Amino acid sequence: MKKLLLNTLLLAGFTSAYAADFTASGDNPPWSLSLTQYIGDEYEAAFSYVGETGKTEVSATVFKKYHPAFTRYLGKANNGDEISVVVIKKDCVRNGKTLSHEVIINELFEGCGGKVVASTANRQTAQQAQKKSPPVSPARAKAKRLNTKGYRLYKQGYLCNAIPYFDRARKVDKSYVLAHYNLACSASLALATDCKDMDNGMNELEQYGDIETIISALKIATKLDPKHKVKSKIDPDLAYARKSYRYWHEILGYSTKNNAQFLTMLKNMEWEDEGASYYYVGYKGEPAALIFKDNGKVLVRKARPFDDSGYQNPNKEYYSGKYRVHNGKVTLTFSRNGRQQVTTGYLIAKEEGFHGILLFKGAREANILPANRFSFHEPHIGEAF
Repeated sequence: MKKLLLNTLLLAGFTSAYAADFTASGDNPPWSLSLTQYIGDEYEAAFSYVGETGKTEVSATVFKKYHPAFTRYLGKANNGDEISVVVIKKDCVRNGKTLSHEVIINELFEGCGGKVVASTANRQTAQQAQKKSPPVSPARAKAKRLNTKGYRLYKQGYLCNAIPYFDRARKVDKSYVLAHYNLACSASLALATDCKDMDNGMNELEQYGDIETIISALKIATKLDPKHKVKSKIDPDLAYARKSYRYWHEILGYSTKNNAQFLTMLKNMEWEDEGASYYYVGYKGEPAALIFKDNGKVLVRKARPFDDSGYQNPNKEYYSGKYRVHNGKVTLTFSRNGRQQVTTGYLIAKEEGFHGILLFKGAREANILPANRFSFHEPHIGEAF
């Protein structure tokens, strides 16, 4: 889920449609989409749907971007809002025809599009396939309505008020993957950003505002539909969740025993002074932290506490070094004051639900690092605001 006017997930592989028009449509409410190649990787997108206030039409120029698991089309609509279109191939039956793509728009609009796989000659076969699709149950219909209400609030920035609708939707229909995924996204955003409805949403934050809510909802969503595991890696709404060891270990199954996976965790997770985090963040200033870069460079951010008068140094201070991952450990090397300093750390991750601590024994006492233990900091309710 993304705070976009249009975030389109076309569960299809746009193989032969790149050089031709692609159209899709659906019901409940009625909607239609078309993508037309203009030149090279540039496409024109047009989307319309019928809502409570009548028909809404959006047009945009989008550009094709490649990803190992899908193709993404990105651009801005004529009103300035961003548009994202992601495509993966899957047959879909609509109006007696089997089309080459299943289409989901805004995680709310469902339908079919692309080339006709089963033509008029095979109409009876397509109709039989359509009849095999189970009808929408009353529970799923209610869950969709609740999810839609939550998504509308989410789009308006009312994250705290959106969260209970997603939670109610997933309880009404426990197999409704979008409700679980949307709850994880909205809870992640609520912790990372200001809520417009903060005053009215404190109860929701107290109930849902922790990493446990995000991880548990993502576990269910990715089990119901593994495609959401891939999506969670790039969804900007889950940027906060991806700072936690629990996301990488419990959702993606990453391990420090795999050097490539450990390297990915180091570069994407948040590593702040574990001892200072609970005192600094939101109250005492900014804690010391480790920042692992792509090129084997590590930055050490010094703490920026407030003094007794409330003053905080406006300039962040860093010193840099090199790092190397090997055998489930990470070695840091610094050249400071004319001499080389080296320290090796490893990740302590004892059990499920444990955030994980990057431990460098004696590094603080040897004046190599500002702390010995670094971890993801989960803010207390209200700290992010």
